[in-house]
Amino acid sequence: MDNVTIGSHCVLADNVLINSATHIQGNLKNVRGTGSITVGSHVFIGQNATVLGGVTIGDNAVIGAGAVVTQDVPAGATVGGVPARVLNSSSNA
Repeated sequence: MDNVTIGSHCVLADNVLINSATHIQGNLKNVRGTGSITVGSHVFIGQNATVLGGVTIGDNAVIGAGAVVTQDVPAGATVGGVPARVLNSSSNA
């Protein structure tokens, strides 16, 4: 299992899944959804959201309820959907 790092002053709502591991065996170099996860400071992750491995979430980001985060989220961005995509971005990151 890879490392998960969560910054200060984050809020994780009910049923959030942060998953850095997979049950696939063998060479995982080209498998998406594996690897370390870094969540910046002042991040909000909404209810039932999933964050997969290999993702970095920047400071002051907002992850919408039910989102599935499969790629990096820029600082100050609001993301949502399956897979999650940027809905809004703040220059105050």
